[in-house]
Amino acid sequence: MSGRQYTRGMRLWPVIYPVLFYFAVCQILDMVQQILPFTAGFDAVMRQGVDTLGGLAALYVYEHQKEKCQRELTGVRHADRRKLACSIVDFLKGARPGEKGLSMKAGRETYMSSDGSKSVDSSKTGGRIASGCLAAAIMLGCGSFALNNLIAITDLMQRSSGYQFVQKSFYSSGLFWEIAVLCVLTPVTEELLYRSIVFSELRGWLGRWGAIFGSALLFGAMHMNLVQMIYAFGLGFLLGILMERYGDVRIAMCGHIAANLLSVLRSEMGLLTGLEKGSAAFWAATTGTLFIALALTAWCAKKMPAVDGAQNL
Repeated sequence: MSGRQYTRGMRLWPVIYPVLFYFAVCQILDMVQQILPFTAGFDAVMRQGVDTLGGLAALYVYEHQKEKCQRELTGVRHADRRKLACSIVDFLKGARPGEKGLSMKAGRETYMSSDGSKSVDSSKTGGRIASGCLAAAIMLGCGSFALNNLIAITDLMQRSSGYQFVQKSFYSSGLFWEIAVLCVLTPVTEELLYRSIVFSELRGWLGRWGAIFGSALLFGAMHMNLVQMIYAFGLGFLLGILMERYGDVRIAMCGHIAANLLSVLRSEMGLLTGLEKGSAAFWAATTGTLFIALALTAWCAKKMPAVDGAQNL
């Protein structure tokens, strides 16, 4: 028996804390923007850009402080003031001495599970990253296209007022800002949060499949309306597979960017509008892209590196 035991609630806290921290910062910035006179002219996309930049800074502070406290934490009883402060921060975050999660510094050759054991060992080369990004772009682009079509044949979009509000707000800005914020900034930041911090915490606790499903479930739940929950969970599952397969958050970012870019171009530029819903071409395209996405998912799952059987439960 280890000298220190943690309840399930204590194990869940390090997963939930960074998500709450991120969204709290975003909500505060959003309220501030609505008050300040020089931001009154910002539309929803521009406000989200500011919120996301603030959230990105918050994630950097979180990761930096966590790593610093892990280096300095030696015990509260004999610690000096600086170490005591780190111990308090460490307790609030739910981190444990010696714990190592996936670094936000993309390109790290290995990442560690939360119990400190090496979980994935991947030799990073330029060709491997490039091929991974290409596979991710195809996999998430096809997955996004097929999932959007499958949701469209239901009445969920019409019945969800929350989804209609999001569509009206986020697709009423200029194309430049939509691409910059929705297709680049937001995917990069969300992948750092969900496929870097959350994924690595869950992986050390629940293993690879627990991390894949858990990070996808939390990613979907935080979108707050049924349509986006279903869509984000599906894409989150694919992104988790990519994260486990390659162990590099940059590849997940590429896939997320591809999915969002396709959605924006379909909405703003009428891309693929010739595929009338319910037509033979619609079903052929949906079936084909779904097959490609599932085939690439199965390939990535098969190529996942071997892991140790023990889990820190």
